[in-house]
Amino acid sequence: MLLPPVSVRVADGGSVDCTAKLPDAEWVVQGHRFHSTLRILPLGSYDMIIEMDWLEAIYPIKVDWKSRWMSFPYSRHHVVLQGELSDDSQPALCQLLHISSNAPSAEQPIF
Repeated sequence: MLLPPVSVRVADGGSVDCTAKLPDAEWVVQGHRFHSTLRILPLGSYDMIIEMDWLEAIYPIKVDWKSRWMSFPYSRHHVVLQGELSDDSQPALCQLLHISSNAPSAEQPIF
């Protein structure tokens, strides 16, 4: 779905323009299915960044940054996501596996 441009502030303090979103997108992490509206942004090497609104919606969250896992209630389930335990410099907690959308394909932006 195309939108009027919206400026989105990103973690480094800069901003990027968002001109499209995927309503009711389904995304899967480690076998757990989630649904939310995704904003399409030029992210470089990242597939997806979880926004604070989504994290607030799944509160309370338990996080062990050293062991790289997070635990939270979602729907009628309890979810535990385990990040990669490597020594590389990437701070990612978990790996995105799949994104799809229930929106008609004519409205879906091409990545």
